[in-house]
Amino acid sequence: MPSRARHGAEKRNINMKTLPALLIGVCVSVAVVRAQGPGERIKDTAKAVGHGIKNTAKATGDAIEDALEPEPRARRVEVTLSDYAIAMPTELKPDYTAFVVHNGGKHAHNFEVQGNGSDKKFIKSVEPGKTKVLHVDLARGTYDVWCPVDKHADKGMRTTLKVR
Repeated sequence: MPSRARHGAEKRNINMKTLPALLIGVCVSVAVVRAQGPGERIKDTAKAVGHGIKNTAKATGDAIEDALEPEPRARRVEVTLSDYAIAMPTELKPDYTAFVVHNGGKHAHNFEVQGNGSDKKFIKSVEPGKTKVLHVDLARGTYDVWCPVDKHADKGMRTTLKVR
C-alpha cells in the first residue's frame, strides 16, 4: 500500500508542475477567441489554439527529468564524453539501449543520437563529473551521434554508430 500512495503523490506532483503551463495555454486560447470579431476566420482561432497547446506541451515536457539509471530491460552501453571526444562502441546490434553517459570533461556536454526517424538527446546537459542515461530503441541502420552544445561537434565530438 505505501508504494501505491507514493506513486499517487508523485503523479500529483507532476500534475502540479504542469498545471500552470496548461492554464496559461487555455487562457491564451480564450483571449484569442474573445478578441476576434464575428468576421474573423475560424482558421486563425484554430492556429492560435494550436500554438497555445504546443507551448503548453513544451513546458510540460521540460518538467520531466533525464534518466539517471538504466531501465532493467535495456542493453547497457557505456559512453564517456571528454573535451572534445566521444568514447563509445561504433557498432551495435538492434535493441532497446541505455546509453550510460559519463562526462569526464571540464565542460558541460550533451549526447544526441539521430537516425532512422529517431532523434534523442538529454533535456539538460551533463555537467562535468556527472552521469545520465539516454534510452534509445535502436533499429538497423546508421545513426549520427554528437554533442549538440555550442560547436563541440566541430571540435571532434561526433561519431557514427552502425546498428546491424
